[in-house]
Amino acid sequence: MDPNIVLRLEGKIDQLIARHSALEHACRSLTSERDALLNEKNRILGELDRILEKLERLGPVIP
Repeated sequence: MDPNIVLRLEGKIDQLIARHSALEHACRSLTSERDALLNEKNRILGELDRILEKLERLGPVIP
């Protein structure tokens, strides 16, 4: 096999490994960000439920 082809293939493999690592890192970061956003969403929904319960206890608003 031509040594130049082997070197080119090794270089391409190294590039693919580096890209794979970068994508894994990005995936971990995005997963972490998604989890934080879901936690924030759940916190806000909980607050909204508490506010709605308080409003229901106040009764109807008379204009």
